Amino acid sequence: MAEEKLTLEETVTKIITDIDLADRCYFAKDRQKVIKEMIDKSITILDQKPTEGVEMEKKEKANLLYLRGKSLMFQPEYTKQAEDYLSKAIKLMPTKKEAWDSLGHVYWKKNDLAASRKCFEGSLEHDEKNIETLRSLSMVCRQIPEADDKKRKDNFNLSI
Repeated sequence: MAEEKLTLEETVTKIITDIDLADRCYFAKDRQKVIKEMIDKSITILDQKPTEGVEMEKKEKANLLYLRGKSLMFQPEYTKQAEDYLSKAIKLMPTKKEAWDSLGHVYWKKNDLAASRKCFEGSLEHDEKNIETLRSLSMVCRQIPEADDKKRKDNFNLSI
């Protein structure tokens, strides 16, 4: 049986799935090293198809920027690069809910909870029943400090 040839985007998407799995489930001493190696591998593959100074469709460019940002999102600390790539992807394709979700997580790492909340709400505009997004929004809303009791109750009700 012949081995199926994956596109660059499919290859990077598979690596990102592996990074996500390692981030959620792998807790050995070399965890950060393993995740960094996978991030570097995805970025190296994406470097084969630059997005700057090249004519390409908005959808393709948005997807490549999203994949770069999503890969960098898994670094243990906030990175401005991930924020920039994901923001550009959303500007090119505002309906890409995956980019909204990823940008929400990047802002969460930055501890910009209000921006994170807006991103998750932006994602829900395109898929209001996405369980992962609803869970993330709930967690962010519960972390937002509100001095006003009415705002606190609104955040709590939104997070349920």
